[in-house]
Amino acid sequence: EAGRGALMVLLAGQLVFASFGSQLNVLAMTSHERTCASVLIFSAAVNMALTALLVAQYGLIGAAWAMAISQFVFSCALAVNVWRHLKLLPGIYGLLRYL
Repeated sequence: EAGRGALMVLLAGQLVFASFGSQLNVLAMTSHERTCASVLIFSAAVNMALTALLVAQYGLIGAAWAMAISQFVFSCALAVNVWRHLKLLPGIYGLLRYL
């Protein structure tokens, strides 16, 4: 019962993360490994900073929010790079151009 809120935040974050698709694999398979590494390092730094800030104040729910936010930042950074290098819209967002 105590972790229910944190689990809901993590679930919502994972759904958003999955909606972007497997962008990391697409970039890595198209010879953009350095971009992948840069985005991974950046998102890890964001995760550590948010975790340090939010856990101290909010505890378990703060850790869940830090993870969800850092996954969103990771996905957005990859999406920008996929668009910049390959001119592709990632995941379900690529379907928006057909609506």
